[in-house]
Amino acid sequence: MATLPKSEIDALGRRLRDSDPSASDDLLQYFEHARSYEPALLAVRTALEDIAAETLPASFRSVSSRIKATDSVLGKLRRKVTTLSEMQDIAGCRLTVPDLGDLQHMNRHLHQVLDVIRVKDYSVDSRAGYRALHLIIRQDRRLVEIQLRTEVQHAWANMSETLAYDHDRLIKAGGGPADLRIQLLQLSEQGRHVDVTREALQAGLLRHFEFLDFLQDWESADSVRHLQVGDVDAVLSLLGVAQYTHQRLVDGILWRLEAFEYALPSPDNDAGSRNE
Repeated sequence: MATLPKSEIDALGRRLRDSDPSASDDLLQYFEHARSYEPALLAVRTALEDIAAETLPASFRSVSSRIKATDSVLGKLRRKVTTLSEMQDIAGCRLTVPDLGDLQHMNRHLHQVLDVIRVKDYSVDSRAGYRALHLIIRQDRRLVEIQLRTEVQHAWANMSETLAYDHDRLIKAGGGPADLRIQLLQLSEQGRHVDVTREALQAGLLRHFEFLDFLQDWESADSVRHLQVGDVDAVLSLLGVAQYTHQRLVDGILWRLEAFEYALPSPDNDAGSRNE
């Protein structure tokens, strides 16, 4: 598929930005431009799936991908956020992982096999409550965005997007009703604490398993070694209880997110201004 020069891509973007509705010829040219991302998107998705298959539990290996919707691209151009040639998320993949440790583990692996040109880390410092790790990949002269989210981050993002489309489009950009935004930010912060707790538990388990291996290999008096191994086993049992408790926290925050969404009043179908 032919690749347009950067100057022609940006000229097309300006025409799309400055005309509403856009000319049919320009839209057809844009559709061709968007389709040119498909080989790069497939290559990045395949790499992401391969790494996920090697490192993640089976329930966390599903990769989604998409070419950005045309109306979203036009909206971004008309807000003058970027030029068409520099838009980094026309093609994108997404993967949900169990916790923050897996997020960074995937990040390291992806740096080894793909041309990562930029990392945007919203996992600690959120963007209006949104948390994730974004990687911008250069593949076949195209930019492809990878979104990595923990289970809790993914649930929050899905709920926020649903609220944006059902109640107020400004919610996705950090706007909307003040009381709703405050509650969303509070839920996002609670979700962060849950993720941080899980990361600490995972690190503690890893350290204790390593120490247990060391003790079992240690050639010393059997009575001393067995006593210390017993102590480590007791700590591991406590960590197992903590992990179970943490899973209850994950289930709780997911339930709270779902309950929060359904507790909101139904959108006013007569208020058409939100959908214009």
